[in-house]
Amino acid sequence: MNNTSEEKYRKKFEKFEKEWEIKLKNVKERYREKCKNWKQQENDLLLKLSSASSQVGFYQIQASDSEEKLRRLEDEKIELITKLTTANASSELYRSFLHDPSSTQQYWPSF
Repeated sequence: MNNTSEEKYRKKFEKFEKEWEIKLKNVKERYREKCKNWKQQENDLLLKLSSASSQVGFYQIQASDSEEKLRRLEDEKIELITKLTTANASSELYRSFLHDPSSTQQYWPSF
């Protein structure tokens, strides 16, 4: 009787051991699969980050170029305003000479 009882418990233990080996194997497989998925997600995120970083660099260069163009255009605008102001003043002076020829005496001496 003792022998049968031991045999019975031994078989239960072996069955229990096999069940836990299967469960452990399943847990390990799920863990490996999750790790694989996490690594894939990490690689995807790194790729997106790299892409975003290069886009940021590209847009920084574009912004810098645009700022330089804006500075040049502002300089040209100032030059054009200066020329226009000078031309207006010159035109006003010429008109005043046309209306009052005697006023030219003060600018050009008679010979």
